[in-house]
Amino acid sequence: MRDLLSKDNPKGGLNVRQNPKLGYFYVEGLKKVPVGSYAEIEKRMEQGTDAMCNVAIKHYDKILNYTEKHESCH
Repeated sequence: MRDLLSKDNPKGGLNVRQNPKLGYFYVEGLKKVPVGSYAEIEKRMEQGTDAMCNVAIKHYDKILNYTEKHESCH
């Protein structure tokens, strides 16, 4: 699990935990950001979406580099 609002994520990701008494799930160490308006909520959602897209692009680049490297061997 990654924190999309934080630049520093631990290696291996964040842990999802369950509160034993109340039963709800939460992400341990997730960044909490107070907001005071709907515009601030939208800003944080856009920030998270941008971070998610950047992660996807990096992952896609790794797949392309791996594929290109192995196709050149044929």
